[in-house]
Amino acid sequence: MRRFKMAAFLAALLLIIPAFALAGNVATVCWQLAPYNDVVCFDIDSRGFSMSAIGWDHAPGSYKYPAYGAICPDDYYWVYSFGWTVCLLNFAADIDPGTFDGVWYDFTGDYGDFLFLGPGPQVDGIVEGKGPKFKNQ
Repeated sequence: MRRFKMAAFLAALLLIIPAFALAGNVATVCWQLAPYNDVVCFDIDSRGFSMSAIGWDHAPGSYKYPAYGAICPDDYYWVYSFGWTVCLLNFAADIDPGTFDGVWYDFTGDYGDFLFLGPGPQVDGIVEGKGPKFKNQ
């Protein structure tokens, strides 16, 4: 029984170590939730098979709320699937891996352009939305 426990422990360790070896800080980046002023900035950490995102959602000169979420590659659609929560409001975005732009949407049906602003933290440099405008459904 002792050998079995040791073998199980070593097997689990061999599966866990690669995930931790790939873990680390990727970057701090920001996006605008166009057509709004809202800018979301996240400190993104690699977790081996996915990425965690911890940051904030803020509108310059107004509110600032904590935000957290996760990013996973979607090999079927060739996008990064990004889901995050801000004060119990759930958001999601499909991000193009080439441009880091995409479309955001929330659980109420609101949507818009998810515009990549670059490295953060970034409060200034808000850009105008280019794609679908806000539509209340």
